Parts: sequence; C-alpha cells; structure tokens
Amino acid sequence: MNHKPGAEVPETGVYWCTVCRSPQRFEKGQKFPPCKNLCPKGYWQLVNLPSKG
Repeated sequence: MNHKPGAEVPETGVYWCTVCRSPQRFEKGQKFPPCKNLCPKGYWQLVNLPSKG
C-alpha cells in the first residue's frame, strides 16, 4: 500500500519513496513528510517491519 506525504504512518518500519527508492524509518503515528529528494509524485511504501524478539 502506498501512502501520501502528510498521511499518518500506520505501522513503525522502513518505508521507501516509490520514485527514487530512498529508504527512511518512520514511527507509527508520525506524519509522512515529502521525500527528502523532493520527488514530486513520490509516495511512501512499507518495505521492512522491525523484528520482534
């Protein structure tokens, strides 16, 4: 699932920009920022959940 900048982060984990694939870690409840590379049509996509253990 893709998330727009400004939307609330649904789960803690590593997300990447769907345009440049730049990864960034976000915590649940934060707001997604615009991509730091300023990709104009970039969305955020979850790529890695933190391990439980």
